[in-house]
Amino acid sequence: MNRMLMIQPVTPQAGSTVRPGKDNSVWVAVQLSLSCGCPVCAGGRWDASRFRVKAELMGDTGVRGVCSATLKCTGNTGEFGGVLRLPAHRAEKKMERAMLKFEASDPETGMAGRCHINIKLSC
Repeated sequence: MNRMLMIQPVTPQAGSTVRPGKDNSVWVAVQLSLSCGCPVCAGGRWDASRFRVKAELMGDTGVRGVCSATLKCTGNTGEFGGVLRLPAHRAEKKMERAMLKFEASDPETGMAGRCHINIKLSC
């Protein structure tokens, strides 16, 4: 049976306008589960500590490396979150379209998943 990881963005939502905080940071979170419906949770069969979850912010031109962050389990079943720290020069722009990409993998089984959403950054 083939399994894969399902990633559902929690915050921000697709199409939303995101305003970074005073420290140029944005909180991002996703819900992670297996395609079979099994939950990812601390201490369970699919322990949250074994998964690698990453968020990457890309400009609307698809240029990589605007910023990225490793997401950690928040304590809620299947939820991973973290802070993206935008480069200081991004604050100079009034509004910018961007793509937020999420990737997750399980090194033990090779399962992986990926999704992306489009957002607007408002500075």
